[in-house]
Amino acid sequence: KNISEKIVKHRDVMEMIEMRKLIEPGAASLAAEKANEDDVSRIEGQYRLMLGEKTDVEKFIEYDSQFHLAIFQSLQNHLIMEIMKNIHQLMRKNQALILHKSNTIMPRSLDYHMRILAAIKQRNKSLASRTMLNHILDIEKEMYIILKEEDRTDDKLESS
Repeated sequence: KNISEKIVKHRDVMEMIEMRKLIEPGAASLAAEKANEDDVSRIEGQYRLMLGEKTDVEKFIEYDSQFHLAIFQSLQNHLIMEIMKNIHQLMRKNQALILHKSNTIMPRSLDYHMRILAAIKQRNKSLASRTMLNHILDIEKEMYIILKEEDRTDDKLESS
């Protein structure tokens, strides 16, 4: 199998990342504008839970997922919330795949989440958007590393 077949195998993950690149920077920007005190507390609460959860990957995934949902919640937009609730499970599945297969993404994700939260608190729309985009681009880069790793593993299995 070549790398393009691996991408097809993980097509839903790649498509989810592509969708997140389109939607989440805008959501972070809007959150910097619209989030009220309670919203910011909710986002920060999920970040703090992630920070305290460096050993249990499942819990980390849950808090990570809730962090992103809390940003969407802060937009006070029922249509966006409905869409995000509908794709939430697929999004979690993707986060799980990457977090289980990567041993370097967790600390970087924490750093991005801290900076996204800070930008929202500062009401800095462009910084919130840019940081969120960089976070998702980092996830995408990690996914390509995972795909190449799977490719190498398969090559070893086929040649043995």
